[in-house]
Amino acid sequence: MGVSPSTSLDPSAVPIDLTVAPPEDGMGFRGKVQGQGQGQDDELSALRASAEEEASRGMEKVQAAKKGGAPILNAFNPRVTVFGDFIYTNAKGPILNDAGDDISDRASLREGELDFRADIDPVAKGVAILSFPEERPGEYAVEAEEMYVLLPGVTEGLDLKVGRFRPAFGTDNLLHTHDLPWTDRPLVVQEFLGDEGFGETGAEAKYLVPGTGSVPVELRYALVNGESAAVLSGSGSHNQAHLGRISTFFDVGDASFLQLGTSGMYGESDLQGGETKMLAIDLLYKWRPKEERALHSLVVQAEGFYLDRDLNGSPVKSYGMYATLLWQQSRDLYFGVRGDWTQFADLDSGHAQAASIWASYYTSEFLRFRLGFEALDDSRKQLDWTAFFQMTFVFGSHPAEPYWVNR
Repeated sequence: MGVSPSTSLDPSAVPIDLTVAPPEDGMGFRGKVQGQGQGQDDELSALRASAEEEASRGMEKVQAAKKGGAPILNAFNPRVTVFGDFIYTNAKGPILNDAGDDISDRASLREGELDFRADIDPVAKGVAILSFPEERPGEYAVEAEEMYVLLPGVTEGLDLKVGRFRPAFGTDNLLHTHDLPWTDRPLVVQEFLGDEGFGETGAEAKYLVPGTGSVPVELRYALVNGESAAVLSGSGSHNQAHLGRISTFFDVGDASFLQLGTSGMYGESDLQGGETKMLAIDLLYKWRPKEERALHSLVVQAEGFYLDRDLNGSPVKSYGMYATLLWQQSRDLYFGVRGDWTQFADLDSGHAQAASIWASYYTSEFLRFRLGFEALDDSRKQLDWTAFFQMTFVFGSHPAEPYWVNR
């Protein structure tokens, strides 16, 4: 959901104080001038000269705004988007939230979200995303899911991000809930990164290595507080966490591409000084024939995780993975399947596995409906299966579609 540059400049972005010359062909003004003699002619010439000078200074301001980066598109008028995520679930066995409430067999506005984006000045962009998740039935919290300043093109190929954001650890964590190709995140992501993935506060650098030609290499490094509660020490963190990622992508024939990436994390596991080390690999393949660009597409995606942490003096070594396939049957209809298998982030034994299928239908890019079914085997839960209906809607300034959508 990035902010797209535009070749036009919003006049409101650069205030220009122009003194407008009186209209020469206004009959009342012209008659007065002609009747006043040379003195009035000199005064009119002076007014014209002053207006031309002010206009020249105004153009200098415009050029200054353009210099060094993209023009200021919406400094006083941010792009605003509203998202809503409605879900109804019916399950065999209880679905418990963090507070212990059984939230199965009920309808829920699972989350609302406000997304604000604007150019701050010619060299910086701002993003503020406020989410309103349902923490307990009918009770909502307010969270700053992301709020950061982006400095694109600090030097050639280098972008900087400072504030609160979703770090690039794998591919799934970058997506907000309403953009997911499935209803719930894969089990391994929930277990190792959190139910909704994770956000952190700090800084991230993204560098596109020059000279790599048709196989570009992108490097990322983030230094953050390390407050993720899933595998780091939470809000009481004493030490910062380090995250890195290297990825590349290349074309496979004329109609498809393959993206490969690996991610790493190092941080504090608990308040007793334990360490967390986590590695992940990811693969994304997309096929989209040029002659049927709006009709069919295929996405294959997989991620694998390895976790090594010292939790309260006890070692925990866990693995997990998922694989998914998404098929676009027509312009507006998508089908998907996913398989999950994971061990746990806080136990050195046991595992969970799941298989899910679903169908997504778009009435337009602003409204999507989804029906699905998941079978689950988890050694910690009594839940066997879940059927769900989901409705996701968006209004305001429509963002870019996520990678799995082909429109």
